[in-house]
Amino acid sequence: TILDDLGLVAGLRALAEALESEGYAVTIRLDSDVTVWPTNVETALYRVAQEALTNIRKHAGGPCAVTIALSAQGAAGQGVMQIADDGRGPGSAASSPDGRAQFGIEVMRERMASIGGALTWQAGERGGVLIRATFPRLA
Repeated sequence: TILDDLGLVAGLRALAEALESEGYAVTIRLDSDVTVWPTNVETALYRVAQEALTNIRKHAGGPCAVTIALSAQGAAGQGVMQIADDGRGPGSAASSPDGRAQFGIEVMRERMASIGGALTWQAGERGGVLIRATFPRLA
């Protein structure tokens, strides 16, 4: 209900606070161009953030540094949300033979595709994972 009542920014802050209460060091960067977007866009972004943070809890190997960044002024006229951690990285879970580890990533990709966006993930430069969700910038 936080998303419905207070919007995406408050929702992302609540997700970050929950992660911080578990010992993670969370940095949030919300550019000044972030505003209220249509419900379907905010819901997709919130759910992607929620899944990404769940994956961090499961696969980072314990509390680590996490960054959540959101901007409507990304490259190529797109908005962008990035979530990164410096945990232990994708390891074997990212390529598990049963496909369960990939399921969450596929759900995040589908959510972004439903709003005309895209999602990529990659191993971070210094460990951890970087999730990048892009979406059409809205006037």
